[in-house]
Amino acid sequence: ITSFSTAPLRVWSVIGFLAALIAIAFAIGLIVRVMIVGREVPGYASLMTVVVAHLATNDVVGGAAKATKRIHDGLRAIGVDSRLVVAARTLDDETARRERIVDVAVPLAKKAAASALNRGVHRIARNTGVMSYDWPGLGASSSQVANALRGVNALHLHWTQGFVGADTVGRVVERIDRPALVWTLMDAAPLTGGCHYPGTCARYTQRCGACPQLHSAIEHDVTRLTWQQKRTHLSSLPLVIVAPTSWVEERARRSSLFGAHRIERIPVA
Repeated sequence: ITSFSTAPLRVWSVIGFLAALIAIAFAIGLIVRVMIVGREVPGYASLMTVVVAHLATNDVVGGAAKATKRIHDGLRAIGVDSRLVVAARTLDDETARRERIVDVAVPLAKKAAASALNRGVHRIARNTGVMSYDWPGLGASSSQVANALRGVNALHLHWTQGFVGADTVGRVVERIDRPALVWTLMDAAPLTGGCHYPGTCARYTQRCGACPQLHSAIEHDVTRLTWQQKRTHLSSLPLVIVAPTSWVEERARRSSLFGAHRIERIPVA
């Protein structure tokens, strides 16, 4: 004699119902978390158009400017939305519009003040080396630079001396929503308190000051002030440092400012 029982069906029906409730509760939890907390759903795929801006002092004058423009032109050639933002433009208006080059001029009064300060330091120190200092407020307006960078989500710094200082870069980055940040170093100036080539001096590996190139015995000299500006406004940014040569790469890795950052060796074509 055989008999039939519906007990197993009832048991598995209950198990299935509970599993469905758990799945629904989990889905509701994800939706509420995204709507209220703002976290992205893990595994959610999104598409983003990369808009790159390059910051450089010049458009085509000088080796650093030419290298920057080649990168800009190369990105545009493969369909990337790239613009070049400079302080000094020599190309004509039609070419600039066609090649997406935007100029943000530094006021003449600021340029004159920075130049006078540089000459004064060199005259007092009898310096013959190549130095670049960071004079806060004597570059392009951060609001003008930010306007030129509207819509950008990737910012590539190049040779920017005399254009934007560390304080300006810091304020501009704050106005961009989590941009990708890259800085290509054509020499060691971004790593130091001013010198382009530190020679045998290793003070940039700790903190600059008492600069031998300035024959200075003062710890808090202009190189320490420049180093502190970079430390305050730049060293905490999620910059990727690009070194075109092994010489620059070695000094970047030893730098107290950017030694802990991601550093890539990419030769300039």
